[in-house]
Amino acid sequence: MAVSNKALISQATARENQRAKAPKKSGKPVFLFFKPGQKALVRPMFSIDDAITLNYHNKWSDNPDYKVQAVCATERGEPCQHCSDFKELGDKQLKASATIFLPVYVYSVIDVETGKKVTYTEKDEHDNKIEKPVSGFRVLELPLFGKPLMILQTFMAHERDEDLIVTCDFSIEQQGGGQGKNFITSPKVPKPVDERIAKACPGIDRFHQVILEARPPLVTSDNAVSLEGIEQSASDTIPVDEDEIAVF
Repeated sequence: MAVSNKALISQATARENQRAKAPKKSGKPVFLFFKPGQKALVRPMFSIDDAITLNYHNKWSDNPDYKVQAVCATERGEPCQHCSDFKELGDKQLKASATIFLPVYVYSVIDVETGKKVTYTEKDEHDNKIEKPVSGFRVLELPLFGKPLMILQTFMAHERDEDLIVTCDFSIEQQGGGQGKNFITSPKVPKPVDERIAKACPGIDRFHQVILEARPPLVTSDNAVSLEGIEQSASDTIPVDEDEIAVF
């Protein structure tokens, strides 16, 4: 039996209401965004095996209202609205996939052409905007596909042939943009991490919590109307932001 148009509208309304009630993302910088011609110097704070792996929904859209970047609610043992939309609407772009989140300390990010440090804008306690250089603890958000996989492959090769990635700094540079972009990841001479950085580094559980706050799951609404049995068209590709990737 076909579902009525009113039922479809009710289902969509319930879904949008649930999104509106979802936890707001943290205003603090969590992820570092590479753009063409930018290079970061970072120190991995955990080895590959100790990094955080989560099922993650990542649907790119030019319209922020339709962009999805969320940890799957099943990671917390709850029903996931994005998984429901994927199954019921046939939207392949909403399918969750494993993503590795690697905590690092960012010394700096520079524009390779100008040599200037990359900055970001933050509000102080008086709500005044201040410009700061990108630095501090972040998380590399790295999917297991596409060009970001190149970074993970370099890290894995280093741990296979040299030592754990926590023993040295790495430079990561994005060359080009779009489909032609590449990431050049190079290890530096091994040296102990600065004691101040090691002492200040949060535990892996805290990083896990911050990721969930920055990419909050969307739990299925109890009022959602099932669309089972309705055929939906699905995209054969998964669009991604080709000019920048998130790294913390």
